[in-house]
Amino acid sequence: LACPPALWLTMVVAVSRRGSVASHSWVETPETVEVRIKLPIGTKRSQLRISLRDGDREAWRNEIETAGGEDLPAEHARLTVQPAFWPEPLLDGTLRGAVLLKECSFQMEDDGIGVAGADGAHALRETHLVVVLRKRSPAGHAETRDENGSHGTVWWGGVLDAASPKQPLAAQPASRSSRCGSGGMGESASAEAAVLVQRMSVRPGDVDTQRQCARGCASLARREGGAAALVSAKALQQVAEAMRRHEFDRGLQCAGASLLSRVDPAANEASALALLDSALLRAAA
Repeated sequence: LACPPALWLTMVVAVSRRGSVASHSWVETPETVEVRIKLPIGTKRSQLRISLRDGDREAWRNEIETAGGEDLPAEHARLTVQPAFWPEPLLDGTLRGAVLLKECSFQMEDDGIGVAGADGAHALRETHLVVVLRKRSPAGHAETRDENGSHGTVWWGGVLDAASPKQPLAAQPASRSSRCGSGGMGESASAEAAVLVQRMSVRPGDVDTQRQCARGCASLARREGGAAALVSAKALQQVAEAMRRHEFDRGLQCAGASLLSRVDPAANEASALALLDSALLRAAA
């Protein structure tokens, strides 16, 4: 007999839980925890450092292998996801529960969803890293108690343990005392560019953060080596995305146009390709 749609949806909700924080979202079932982490626009697999480690044991032996590892349960595995061009990880901490390293995997996934303005043209496609963690009880059997100690499934209720390190500075809201693009004299152009882009990437809907960081990018582009650092940190793609998301914010649009004027496509091939790939020209038109 066919299952009515409403009943099927109820059954799915009953056997899964989900949630989200600034850096990632997750869906949990009795067997797995699937983590979705939004990647900076333009990130290639070779630019992504990801590891799932339990002491000296590593689930993935290199940065592009999507499955493997030792067939042993890991009680305190640590998951780290970091773009090679950023100073801080997108996600880093000890998992809330035990996992089977050999049955954990990851892949990059193109959602096919673009970030476009009213005309819908030249949309930038969003990419996520999807990590699937295979849950394992400390005893090596299916977990058979719920939060109240009764028979049932133990739910993690999240991904990282509460004792894991706090969110990186770049994942936290920009404040008056810690504005985007402060331009400290002791901070290198590369490090500043990376933090600016990371802030924008993890808070795409916060127009104040997007405007402040776009202005910080425009200011950094005027410094020696600033434009090259912004190209390497994929700032052009990030600012273009922000301009399309918030096309009616004049401050953000002006900052994007100012950044565009500071990047010389004739300087080198990397700058020219970055401008073409970012859709910044279209966003500023």
